[in-house]
Amino acid sequence: MKIGVIGPPGSITEIKETLEGSNTPVEPVLLPYKKYTDVVDILNRYQDELDGVLFSGSTSYRYASGFVHATKPWEYLPQRKLSLVSTLLKAMAIEGWDIRRASLDSYSTELIYDAYKEVGYSADQLAIQLAHFDLFEPEYIERLYQFHRNSHQSGKTACCITGIEVVQSRLRADGIPCIMISNSSDVIVQYVNKMSLDLQIKVQDDNKIAIVVIEIHYIED
Repeated sequence: MKIGVIGPPGSITEIKETLEGSNTPVEPVLLPYKKYTDVVDILNRYQDELDGVLFSGSTSYRYASGFVHATKPWEYLPQRKLSLVSTLLKAMAIEGWDIRRASLDSYSTELIYDAYKEVGYSADQLAIQLAHFDLFEPEYIERLYQFHRNSHQSGKTACCITGIEVVQSRLRADGIPCIMISNSSDVIVQYVNKMSLDLQIKVQDDNKIAIVVIEIHYIED
């Protein structure tokens, strides 16, 4: 089954490498974009050639849903608390950053505070800055970038945690400590397997398989 994997280059390469190391019965077709708004043109061009579409994150999925009709099964890798917890631990243990003073985007306020609680910090120990912009607003990416940049340059934060690859690249180019939230390999495999199962069910439905139940009376038959 040919699954189109849509997202920034780094994210979809990670998905491809994960699938190559698993027994998932799919052929990933990488469809990278520079801007999440490009997803509309990509889907209009390639969707009919694929069996299904996997988005590397919710941003491009939500945006595409507003403009393109899904003619094939769509899935996206969800925002998981475990992924954010893992990212926070990497930023703290490997990078040595003070995650209590961080700017974050892409996740809900409740999920962010729950993730910090898992790491061991209560809300009153934190001085975090949260971005909650509408992705349908003009210059959404630019606003996220400026939000993180201004938060760090003003001294409010020690590091940035983002779910947007291009935002991470621009902040790092500015010399600002930034880490990107990434999904674990088991989440990637789980959702691709779910997609494969959905496709099998759809094929069976298209073939109109009938189920016949036969009861046997052993004494008579």
